[in-house]
Amino acid sequence: MKKREQNAATDFEARYAAIYGERWPSLRAALESDETDYETVSYPSCAPYALNSASADGARLLNAAEGDTVLDLCAAPGGKTVILAGALNGCGRLVANDLSMERRRRLKTVIKTVLPPEIAQTVTVTGREAALIGRSEPECYDRVLADVPCSAEAHLLRRPQELERWSPARVKSLALRQFAILVSGLDALKIGGELLYSTCSIAPEENDGVIAKLLKKRPHAVELIPFASPGEATEFGRIVLPDTERGRGPLYLCKLRKTASSQKPRQ
Repeated sequence: MKKREQNAATDFEARYAAIYGERWPSLRAALESDETDYETVSYPSCAPYALNSASADGARLLNAAEGDTVLDLCAAPGGKTVILAGALNGCGRLVANDLSMERRRRLKTVIKTVLPPEIAQTVTVTGREAALIGRSEPECYDRVLADVPCSAEAHLLRRPQELERWSPARVKSLALRQFAILVSGLDALKIGGELLYSTCSIAPEENDGVIAKLLKKRPHAVELIPFASPGEATEFGRIVLPDTERGRGPLYLCKLRKTASSQKPRQ
């Protein structure tokens, strides 16, 4: 192992041991394990799609319904998009956005092969910068999913060669981007609409930390929506951790309702 990789692994271990204390060894083992609880989405004459069951439950928390306009800000690889499209049941509009061309290519394949045509026709795939959509489409959507890029610690632990990517500075950088995407989603949301913020990170800065910043910066425009499951309660939402959920997660979830205009007046 290279020295840089050793340093990253040592710092990673120290940081999460400090956060999770005595729980960390069992949580770490669960994150490293390939044992995952899957849910399979399957329509007649279509390809099946398996996703972590916690992710499927999370997407359903958004309560998308027939006739809604829905924005999935960071849609690839497409599992949550499939769940949301199914909820629309051929009536409504779902914008599935992802900035990466390669990820959009895979996303389009999932939509085409997993969903029947009458449901797939409600989905439009776009390739915009998620953090800017709220400026160009203010108050246009009934529901917004902000399933943001994150540290994805389980992925790093299962592929030690990629652990070199991790650092405290990277966590801070991701939190800044996550906040920008979350604000964009809030701006794109209609007043009275609901937003689901989610990550597959176990870092508090990327989860409750981002929500705390939003509540401080936009206190007039947003309120928390409590929910009882899945997972265990955090300060502002809930987190599903695989050491206690038999391979479900990791997944952080927070539900928000827009109560007033969230955009700052232009100078």
